[in-house]
Amino acid sequence: MKFGKPGTGQLGCAAAIGAVLALPAGFVLGRHSPQTSAEWHKGVISTRSEKMPNFFSPNLLSDPAVRDQHRKIVEGLERACVQQRLYCEEAASARRWLDNRDKR
Repeated sequence: MKFGKPGTGQLGCAAAIGAVLALPAGFVLGRHSPQTSAEWHKGVISTRSEKMPNFFSPNLLSDPAVRDQHRKIVEGLERACVQQRLYCEEAASARRWLDNRDKR
């Protein structure tokens, strides 16, 4: 018994042959990329020097970048409370949490 359309087998065969040829070609072309691994590592190190949190830190909340971001958020809530009378309870709660965290 035959299933499917008549050209389906030929299309499947062509796709398989294309995949078999494209995989080694990708490996060969990937080896000759213009960026060396030393340049790639230098790029990774330069992003670490910026104020970015270390997501692999065992305690992310103690990361200086995360602390700075939390401080900015609390200051924004306090500013909204003073200027627009919005989020006053949230600002007070966030300030308490931030102060308690800094005491640890």
